[in-house]
Parts: sequence; C-alpha cells; structure tokens
Amino acid sequence: VGLVWPDLPIETGAAYARLSAWLTKRGGYATFVGFCRFAGDPKNPASWPGNDFEAVVFREHPELADLKQEFLDGGAIHAAMSGSGSTVYGFFDSDRMAMAAADRFRVRYEHTILTRTLDTVADAGATPAS
Repeated sequence: VGLVWPDLPIETGAAYARLSAWLTKRGGYATFVGFCRFAGDPKNPASWPGNDFEAVVFREHPELADLKQEFLDGGAIHAAMSGSGSTVYGFFDSDRMAMAAADRFRVRYEHTILTRTLDTVADAGATPAS
C-alpha cells in the first residue's frame, strides 16, 4: 500500500458540509439497499467501496484526482482518497510496482509512505474474539 499526503490541508467541516448537500441531492443512502453498496468482494477491487468525499473535494482540488489517477496509472489495483482528504492511497499486488510508484511520488511529495496490509488478526498480534 502506498500513501501520499500532498501537504494540502482540507478543512474537514467544510468538506462534510459540501458532502451533506451533495448526498441530499443524490438520495438513497438511508436505505438498506444504499447501505449494501458498501459490501464488496475482497478479491475484486472493482467492487470495493469508493469515497463519497472525492466527488466534492476533487472538484475543489483537482490535483488530488490527478494523484489518484497516477496511482492507477502506476499499477495500483485500487486507489482512493482517505477520509475527507487529502491523503491518497493505492493498493498494489506486487512489491516491485509499489516501490516504483513510491519512488516516483517521493520526487514530488515529501510525505510518501509505503506499507503493508495485515492478512489476519494474528498478524496484528491480536487474539480473535471468542
């Protein structure tokens, strides 16, 4: 997983205000069917949930949409903005592609991090609840 924070502060309250107005116009979120859209197949990145904040934040900061696209163009199997922004992340299915993308991002973005996901609860050092 690669993460880039482009040193671009996003005011969370303002993002929520814009998002609320946008969601109200779209509708369909306060229903079971609307909720179910968040379920996805873990093996199919195309089914993974998106981030509704992208619709409102990317309009004001198109460079974040460009950053997301750079992740995808660099081989990420999924990319999205984290929360209300401005960190953008990408999942890669190979270490080589992730390292190459991180090297490219580090040229422009000081805050570039490469990390791994945990496969199981045991990987996190936790004991599953019984």
